Amino acid sequence: MPNDDNPANCAASAGSYDFRLAGSTLDGAMTGSDTAPIDGGFLWADVPFGAFGLRETAFTRGFGRNVVPGYPFNEGLGGFEVDLGEGDPDVTVEVFNFIPE
Repeated sequence: MPNDDNPANCAASAGSYDFRLAGSTLDGAMTGSDTAPIDGGFLWADVPFGAFGLRETAFTRGFGRNVVPGYPFNEGLGGFEVDLGEGDPDVTVEVFNFIPE
């Protein structure tokens, strides 16, 4: 587990990866193919309010674990819990990948 998750001290991923966003208010899970690129990351648009599980499903070669500071892992949601609501309709989540020990 890395000790420093400051983005200024972590190189951006240069490889391929994919994510899944799932929750009861979606018709089905969303993946990277449902996103648009934005500022070195990606954006899921028109996601309804609710609780969602965010899980990385494909890692950059050599990596295989991740942390998402500020978002607890929720087994029931199958990923890091991300909540969207009237108070937080737009959420930015930073995911840090690292080489498994």
